[in-house]
Order: sequence, then structure tokens, then C-alpha cells
Amino acid sequence: MTAIASKDDFGQLGQAMRALPNDRMRNFVRAYVVHPPGPGALVNSYVAAGYGTPDSKRTSLSKSAYTLSRDERIILAIHEEAQKLLRLGHPEAVSVLYEVMRDSKSKDRVRAASAILDRCDPLTTTHRVDVTHRQIDYEQEELEQYKAMIELGVSREKMREVFGGNTIPKLERRLAEEAKVIEGKVINEGSTQ
Repeated sequence: MTAIASKDDFGQLGQAMRALPNDRMRNFVRAYVVHPPGPGALVNSYVAAGYGTPDSKRTSLSKSAYTLSRDERIILAIHEEAQKLLRLGHPEAVSVLYEVMRDSKSKDRVRAASAILDRCDPLTTTHRVDVTHRQIDYEQEELEQYKAMIELGVSREKMREVFGGNTIPKLERRLAEEAKVIEGKVINEGSTQ
């Protein structure tokens, strides 16, 4: 039978275990977590916690144990205690992994080594995304297209189709202004050489 926890042990109990209203419920949770699973586990835990006696009718014990096990507070406490018990198994788990990894005939040797490495030095993947934001000066783009068409010897009628009749005089003025700046050797805006 599991020893009854005293109020002094409350500092060691998790939140769900402290929330249980009495020590018998706590003892039921502890007994259920450590007893082997299978037929009779609920009843055995129920009796170990101090509910009923081993001589009580099995069906009565079974119904009571089942009802207690469905209490939401008990479920939360079982979850909490089971997690603690799992954490206690870490050293054994590590030992088994090392045992498998050291066995040169084991088909799971590489997996064991990988499991150890993944937990000690997890592989991290980083993704880098470079975003280039380009502001397009559509008037300048249009002027560059116009210059390219002139260099290629495109007819004026074809240029009218591409740019429209009203745009060509504007492009010609901008091209003339650009030519004056080059002839005057203006390199930076606002300065002349």
C-alpha cells in the first residue's frame, strides 16, 4: 500500500495533485501511475489508496474505481504524475540508446546515434530571404524604350503604335534635355563642370 502523503509534502506535489481534496485521491493517482496497466489496475489502485478492502465485492469496487477514475481532477493528476514518472526514465532511456548505438550488429545503431545527436545538438535549418525593392520610374523606362527603338531604326508609325501619338513629342523633349545635360557636362544634379 502506498504511504499517505502529509501536508508537508505539498511543496513537492504538482498543481493537479494539490488540487485533489484528500490524500486518498492522491494515493489512488500514485498507485494507478505506478501499477502495471491491464485488467484490475483501477481496482488494485483503488484498494491500495485505502478505498474498500480486498474482501469487498469486486463489482462494487470496480464501479467505484471506474467512477473515481473519470473525475476530471483525477485525470489531470494522473497526467501530471505520469509525466513526472516519464522524466525519471530519462537516464534509463539514454542507457538503452547508448547500448543500441554501441552494438555493432544492431540494425538500429545509426538511428540510436542520430537520436542522441538530435537531442544534444539539434540540426537547425535557417532560411534567408532577400527582398529587393525597386522603385520604377515609368517615365524613365519609357524614355529608355524610346532610345532603344531609335537605335534599332524603328519607324515613327510603329513608335506611335507603342507609345501613342501624344507621347512621342514629350519623349523627344526629354531626349533633347538629356542631350543638353550631357553636352554641358552636368554630372550631378545642381552642379556643372
